Amino acid sequence: MLVTEARAAKMRLDDEMNNVAARVFDSRALLARFHTTRDELGACDFGEMACAGAIMVVLNNLLIRFKKDLDATNNDWNKGAPLIEECSFGSVVTAAANNFRHHDEWARHDAPNEKQMKSIRVIAAVLKEPIRTNGKGHPFRRNVCPELVEALSGGNCEELNRKFFAFAKNMAA
Repeated sequence: MLVTEARAAKMRLDDEMNNVAARVFDSRALLARFHTTRDELGACDFGEMACAGAIMVVLNNLLIRFKKDLDATNNDWNKGAPLIEECSFGSVVTAAANNFRHHDEWARHDAPNEKQMKSIRVIAAVLKEPIRTNGKGHPFRRNVCPELVEALSGGNCEELNRKFFAFAKNMAA
């Protein structure tokens, strides 16, 4: 999965950058390698965030369409297993998709509105990040989809698929 591969590549490149930086001023070749490594790190960061966000938006769109086809209730959606930190898989995916689409808007306001708080509360629970009751000063003013993909999958694409289909089956039951 590109998201987890990007994370592993980022860690490897971070280590390489630290090793090169210690000797960076000794030669032009090392300086060039240092800059190349930093560029590759930036590409991994961007790729990881974009792919994780796209995954969450696609999963959310599929699940929302399925919910409508089933004429499922919000209770079915919010209580359906599997649960991650007491949040349904569907609610985590929706919160992640909302974060991807709107984190820039969330960053503009110190205190989120109630609609934003629905997603922020779920993200806070899943990522085990304490927030104020009103959400003021919350830490999700950036794309946190890579962390949410990791929380849902444990870095394993098959696990993400398993949870996705388990949630869909439980909603249909």
